[in-house]
Amino acid sequence: MSGFRETLNRNKKEIEAYMRVKPLPVKIAHVASYVPEKTIDNDEIMRQMALTGSGNLLYRAVGSKEKRVIEKDQMGSDMLAKVGLKILQESNTDPSSIDKLICSCDPADQAAPDTAVVTQAKIGLSCPAFGVSMSCVGWLCGINIAIGFLAKDDNKILVLSACTGGSKYFFKNPMHRAIFGDGAGGALLEKDERAEQILQIDLLTLGQYYKDIFAPNPWTTVPKEIPDPYRDAFFMNPDNRVFFDGVDRHIRPFYLKQFEVSGLKPEDISLFLVHQASMPLFNYTVESLRIPKDRVTDSFWMYGNTVSAELPILLDQELRSGGIKKGGLVYFLTYGAGFTAGAMIARF
Repeated sequence: MSGFRETLNRNKKEIEAYMRVKPLPVKIAHVASYVPEKTIDNDEIMRQMALTGSGNLLYRAVGSKEKRVIEKDQMGSDMLAKVGLKILQESNTDPSSIDKLICSCDPADQAAPDTAVVTQAKIGLSCPAFGVSMSCVGWLCGINIAIGFLAKDDNKILVLSACTGGSKYFFKNPMHRAIFGDGAGGALLEKDERAEQILQIDLLTLGQYYKDIFAPNPWTTVPKEIPDPYRDAFFMNPDNRVFFDGVDRHIRPFYLKQFEVSGLKPEDISLFLVHQASMPLFNYTVESLRIPKDRVTDSFWMYGNTVSAELPILLDQELRSGGIKKGGLVYFLTYGAGFTAGAMIARF
C-alpha cells in the first residue's frame, strides 16, 4: 500500500509539473542587434574627465576595458531603427504587417515625444508605437506586454531596446562612466498557437531601493539622500553591500521561483544570459545562484553594461555564432535601477 501511495504522489508531482509548463502562443521569430563602431577605452575616459592615472584602475574596479559609443549627433532612436530595419529585412517581413512597436531606451532621446514615436518614423512603420521604462528590465517588460497583445488580436510586434548611457548620461564618478556602453537589440514576436517557445516570464519591482541608483532630469526634485556632488548627475550608492545583499535577498529567490513555476530544473538550461551590471556583481550573481560558469556568456569586458539592450544583444550574438543549439533552453535574468528584475525561460 505504501508503494502505491509513493507512486501516486510521484505521478501527481509529475502531472503538476507538466501542467505548470504551459508554453505561451508566441514565437520569437527573428532577433537582431547593433553596436556602434566607435569605441572608448578607460584611458580616454580618464582623459575626458581630466583625471590623472591609468585606465587600469577602472578596469580593476568594474571589469571592462572598452565600450561602444554613438556619435554626438546620434540618438537611441537611430540605433533602434537600425535594429528594427535589420529584423524586417532579414526576416522578409512587410513593415505594414507590424501591429505594434514597443521600445525601451535608457536614457530616452527627449522628454516628449516618446523615443518609440521617433523610432517608428525612422523605420517607416504605421502601427501604434510606445515606450516602456524599466531600466535594465525594459526589453523583457516589452516582451511581457507584447505577449498580452498577441494573445488577443495582434499578430506581429517589434520589441526593441537601446542604451545610450555610455554617451548621454552626465557622470561625475569615472567608475560610473566606465560601466556603461551604447548598443541596441530587439526581436520580432509573432502569434503562433503551436509555439512551445516561451515557457516562463516574470517581472519584479522593489521600489524601496529607488534612491540607490538615480539619474535626474533637469526638473527632477532630487531626494535629500543623494549627496550634493551628484544631485545633477548619475548616482550609484557607493556601498556595494546594498547590491550584493540584494542579489542574495531578492534576486536568488526570484531566480528560483521561475523553476518552481515552470517545473523545470537548473540542469535543464543550456545557456544562461545573466545581466552584467559590473564584472564584480556579475561574478557574485553567478556564484550566488550557483550557475555553472561554462553555461553563462560574458561580453562585459568589450561592451560594458548596455542596460535593457544587453539581453537581446547577447541573444543575437549567441544565435548567430551557434552558441544556442536547436531545442536548447535559455534562461534570461536581469535586474537594475528601481530595483527591478526580470526573468524569462525560452526554447530555441
